[in-house]
Amino acid sequence: MYSEDIEKICGYCVDSKNTEDPFTMICEKYGEVPFRHTCKKFKYDIFKKKIHKRSRTESQKFTADDFSID
Repeated sequence: MYSEDIEKICGYCVDSKNTEDPFTMICEKYGEVPFRHTCKKFKYDIFKKKIHKRSRTESQKFTADDFSID
């Protein structure tokens, strides 16, 4: 889940908290900052990243042959 190419923004940092405004965060170090603010104190919080499921397309329909062992 964690890779080096993760966006290092306050929205995904351990030190940030949400506000009523989805574009503003409260940082423990800098106070009120934009969601996409960056700094060198960034620590990734894996639980703040939203994971989106892929939707099933028409090409992913299964047939009986997909489940046979033959």
